[in-house]
Amino acid sequence: MLDQLELIHFASFALLGFVGGMINACSGGAALILVPALLFLGIGPVETIATLKFQALFGSFTSACYFNRKQLYTGQPVLSNCWIAMLFSALGSLCLLSISVKPLELAIPVLLLALTLSSLLVDPEKAGNRLLLTPQQFQRYVVPALGFYGGVFGVSIGNISAYVFNQLQGLSLLRSVAASKPLIFAINLISVIIFTANSLVIFPVAVSMLATQILGALVGSKIAISLGSKLLRLLIAASSILMATILLAKSYNSLIEV
Repeated sequence: MLDQLELIHFASFALLGFVGGMINACSGGAALILVPALLFLGIGPVETIATLKFQALFGSFTSACYFNRKQLYTGQPVLSNCWIAMLFSALGSLCLLSISVKPLELAIPVLLLALTLSSLLVDPEKAGNRLLLTPQQFQRYVVPALGFYGGVFGVSIGNISAYVFNQLQGLSLLRSVAASKPLIFAINLISVIIFTANSLVIFPVAVSMLATQILGALVGSKIAISLGSKLLRLLIAASSILMATILLAKSYNSLIEV
């Protein structure tokens, strides 16, 4: 894989890292664009997921530490949630390794389209006001599902986990985001360990994207203030739908040829 990557590719990866950092700072959901972009540039589907998880590991760790200092985890069994999420994330990552590449190339664009459309229907700023599940019930039924999904795919896991904390635990948006960060870090950590052990993380790509991600986050924060997150969500969704549709057509044609 590395022998086939040229300088122009690494420049593209650095640009994608900048764009990803900018999008996450503005409204979240950068993976909706990064996944199809890396696939379009010739990275394999499993390698794409593994590389983006390595890149996301640092951001989720930093965010988890920040919210911990702000003491926003009260009332949540954080440590036990993380252990459960890690266990099911490991199962999800191992399942991903056993999936054939061809069906995966077709499944990923379909999942991206579904996630993108659902992101347009969900208002992330709408706070829940009812406790539908106790913390124990949430841990028993929801955390394993989040862990498994995060291990096997993980796109938009940050938005999904914050949303379920918000709607099922009745937490404010800020506390929902805070509660999701340790889970995301635990999910990414065990997945990265498994993927690294199987030589699936393309470190030069991940590092080149990581280096420009910080600058993109700084620029994105300023853009979010001037444009607003709702307009940016529409732009991100449009780009994601276009790229996922192209990948879907490409994957479908390759399956027909086989």
